[in-house]
Formats: sequence, structure tokens, C-alpha cells
Amino acid sequence: MQDIIAGDFLVVGLTEENFGSLTKDQIKRYEEKFHQPETFIKMGKGIMVMPIPEEQIKRAMAKRTGHDSVDRNNPLKGDRKVIRFPTNHEI
Repeated sequence: MQDIIAGDFLVVGLTEENFGSLTKDQIKRYEEKFHQPETFIKMGKGIMVMPIPEEQIKRAMAKRTGHDSVDRNNPLKGDRKVIRFPTNHEI
């Protein structure tokens, strides 16, 4: 059983008292894990998970940002902001 994340979310590390930076290995692992958005379909008493096709993602992002196309390799193009963390990783 896994939890379902709906919408935007942030993955951070934890220190003894506060949030902390992720290691490069953790950044890679979570980017790979959450790179492909998924949709959830109720099937009887269970839930089926299916990846959302790349073209559908591009259309939705273009509609959301008001642009004709979206480059998933550079999602910071357009009206997105770059957020810098203490380790200078961009999201």
C-alpha cells in the first residue's frame, strides 16, 4: 500500500531540528521516482495506477502556462520561478 500524492509537493531532507538538503543520490532517486506523473483509477475495491502519456502532459502544461508547447527537459522555461536551496540545486 502506498500513499497517493495529488498536486504539487516538495521533497526535503530532515536534520535534527529542521529541513535539510538532499544528497545528490537522493535527488536522483526522487527525480526518477516522481518524473512520470501517474493517474489513479478506482477498480472495484482497489486502485489501479497508470502513467500519464507524455503528449497528454505536454498539452496540459501548455494549457496551464498559456504556451503552445512545453519542454519537459527545461520545465523552468516560461512563467516558472527558479528556487535555490542552500546547496544551489534548482527545482
